[in-house]
Amino acid sequence: MFGLVADDVTGANATAARVAARAGIAGRVVLHPLPGAETSPVAGITVTGTAAAGLEAAGEGTGGKGVAGKGAVGAGETGAGPAVAPTMGTAAGPAPADPALLVVPTHSRAVEPAVARRRVRAAFQVLRRAGCRFFGKRIDSTLRGNLGAELAGALEALPGHMAVVVAAFPASGRTTVGGRLLVNGVPLMATEAARDPITPVTDDHVARLVATQSGLPAAYLPPDGDGYDHRLPERLRELHRAGTRVVVLDAARDADIETIAALVARARIPVLAVDPGPFFAAWVAHQLGEGGADPDNHGGPATSGSPAAPPASGESSRPVSLASQRAAAGGAGPWLVVAGSLTDLTQRQLAAVTRRWPVPRLHATLPQLLADPVAAAQTLLPQIEAALARWGVAVVETDRSAATTRPTAGAPAPAARNAGCSGAAIPEDLAQQVARQLGTLAATLVDRLPGLAGLVLTGGDTAAAVAAALGAGALRVTGELAPLVAAGSLEGGRRPGLAVITKGGLVGDEDLLVRLLEPRVRPLAEETAAGAEDPSPARGPGAPHPEPDGRARAAAGAKPPRSPAGTSPRRIL
Repeated sequence: MFGLVADDVTGANATAARVAARAGIAGRVVLHPLPGAETSPVAGITVTGTAAAGLEAAGEGTGGKGVAGKGAVGAGETGAGPAVAPTMGTAAGPAPADPALLVVPTHSRAVEPAVARRRVRAAFQVLRRAGCRFFGKRIDSTLRGNLGAELAGALEALPGHMAVVVAAFPASGRTTVGGRLLVNGVPLMATEAARDPITPVTDDHVARLVATQSGLPAAYLPPDGDGYDHRLPERLRELHRAGTRVVVLDAARDADIETIAALVARARIPVLAVDPGPFFAAWVAHQLGEGGADPDNHGGPATSGSPAAPPASGESSRPVSLASQRAAAGGAGPWLVVAGSLTDLTQRQLAAVTRRWPVPRLHATLPQLLADPVAAAQTLLPQIEAALARWGVAVVETDRSAATTRPTAGAPAPAARNAGCSGAAIPEDLAQQVARQLGTLAATLVDRLPGLAGLVLTGGDTAAAVAAALGAGALRVTGELAPLVAAGSLEGGRRPGLAVITKGGLVGDEDLLVRLLEPRVRPLAEETAAGAEDPSPARGPGAPHPEPDGRARAAAGAKPPRSPAGTSPRRIL
């Protein structure tokens, strides 16, 4: 059984999706309360009796609500509805029908480093006691968050393991050359990630960043000539014998990832695979091989049979087929987009959606959202219903004033801006509070939209908050629609089986959301489209955000925009 820890839900989903595409196994992402909740940071996992001791030993006491015995906790404790707890299985492996990959998000990207370290340590201890034998640590594709502190916590829970860090995701434009991370060929420090309003990046040299944040020496191992060759396994074994805990490798192409995964598997040392997703997925495929992995090899290839063959050239970067996408993320119907991310890219993606379908971009004002998200949802509901009935798409986003305010004495007040960022430094407590309240607002809408086909959730905190507010115990990830974009469905809660697509705020190009929605969108009531009520409200509380150029789109009587050849806004693909 494979175990993975990620610092947020979107990253967890994206890596599980990559594993599903590359290795052909489904994953279960365990959902749990957001930071600030009284329950354990890894609540929601069903394990055998001694697992709870790992949480207490890690310094994350659960107040009696953590993982214990065979009783599941998590979403069901909040009163949001019954949760179907994901079964972790035993040391002998998962139940036959269960996914072979179990993923625990720790919501630790924006917390204090010491807290992140404890959460990650506790998560790996729980996965070990649950029977996982091969481990990965998912990191942000732009190195945001507590990379070093979390690696230190992981290695504390995995004595004898060596972390092999491959920070590249070539299919998504993330490459490492000379130990430094580039995004679409641009040095990381010159990109939007370096100005992230919550977790800005301070260094693009991966090994140096890890060493600075973790206090552990990190060895950068440059490739020989055009890449790593048959000598890599022995070099890794030598470093492991010398007590090295962290090794950083370069990768600039998908083929590099595949080569590294195969060579690392041959090293036959206890490995913690650390990356944004593709290296772990390829490594998992090599562990499975023909006849399965040999647990005595400590992460080496199976002793019987041959390792899984790498995909054909370019295959690892291609999304699954359209038919597979439909199966992985629901059929045609009305879809609700919930955008919690405040990145400039997210704003451009939402603008593209409203150009394709002339629907308003709705939001509750920050004071409304923080004071009463249920009432805010009820205010937005008529406009949401109108947009879904006429176009099959509705958009709800975070009030962008959240990037410039902080709560004081019960009311938001202006906060200082970060130079060079379109947003601002968002206090951690406000970011978490906004995410939870947006989740409650979205869940309230979902409860009142029984015909909804699915959700598109952008932003890691958003995905977790919406799922938790709906009482879901886990997300079953079954496919990858594009690099770092996961498709799956909710397990348990009030809407079990509801299709969900998740992505991060810095993922994809401007038209990604349009491409994801095109084959899925169908108006709720096509026959009444001509007489549908204008979904564009007047400006004021609950009004849509203006387009980037300052003009609000009017949906009343608007003709559908010209569609690409062979498509129609009402065509059911």
